[in-house]
Amino acid sequence: MVLTKEQAIEVWGILTDHCGIIGGCRRDFVREAQLKHGLSLEYRFQGILGLGGKIYLEDPPRVSCYTEDETPEILQAIQKVNTKLSLAAMGWIGDEK
Repeated sequence: MVLTKEQAIEVWGILTDHCGIIGGCRRDFVREAQLKHGLSLEYRFQGILGLGGKIYLEDPPRVSCYTEDETPEILQAIQKVNTKLSLAAMGWIGDEK
């Protein structure tokens, strides 16, 4: 899934607000999200999801982590973030890109 700059910034905001990204590489993510990568882009951001914390720019975008990092709290956070990402993506229907 290729995102517009505005969509990528919105996604990064969700990750920052709900996945505990500190500092991070927002500029790199926004740039990568705007490029065509085949079926999806896998981008590691870590945060509260541990070293395996990733976002997959699919339709809709989703986050995940390594199974060994899964706890009830982490799984709840993943579900919450994935819901927010799905709702954001629904708002993009009809956008160019």
